[in-house]
Amino acid sequence: MSGALSKLRTLLGHTLAPLGIRYYDLYYGQFSLGIPIAPVDGTATVSRAPADEIARLIRNGDDALRASFERALAIESECWIAKVDGAVAGYTWINRACFDIVGLPAWPLPPGVAYHYQSYVFPAFRGRKVFQSMIAVVYEKLREEGWEIVANFVDTRNAPSIRARKKFGTKLSRTRILKLPAMKPIWLERAFRENP
Repeated sequence: MSGALSKLRTLLGHTLAPLGIRYYDLYYGQFSLGIPIAPVDGTATVSRAPADEIARLIRNGDDALRASFERALAIESECWIAKVDGAVAGYTWINRACFDIVGLPAWPLPPGVAYHYQSYVFPAFRGRKVFQSMIAVVYEKLREEGWEIVANFVDTRNAPSIRARKKFGTKLSRTRILKLPAMKPIWLERAFRENP
């Protein structure tokens, strides 16, 4: 049954998107930063991305990547990269002021919550703990800065991302959002109390 629902959702998404109607079926994840984050044994080194690396990723990416990076930079998000043997193996974004879901307006974060999103590991580096390495370093940095919770949204169809977050101890709960043209998002099922 879930396969049929997924196909229906995809069909409706393709049909309604040109009309400005978007439906989001997501998991909202929260990770408590109350305890130190253990480093991950892996081959990746993680650091904040310098401007030249961000520019290179934008230059070498497709239109969707360029648009997502430009939006992330416009809302003052911070890009972190993982490198393996000197090559960029993956990236992730952190925002300390607002949630951001493509197609929706950004909205303020609750106090003490940082937002982690748009993580990506390049195919050649998958299975080498790159994502876990990025999370461990970035979350520990946020914990040291005094943040209490890291939040994120994950599409319910993104099984690898869901598995990775569960392994790391992120608590996930379902949330659904409907966006109609010229209207604020309608929360069909809200996973948290704060009003966006």
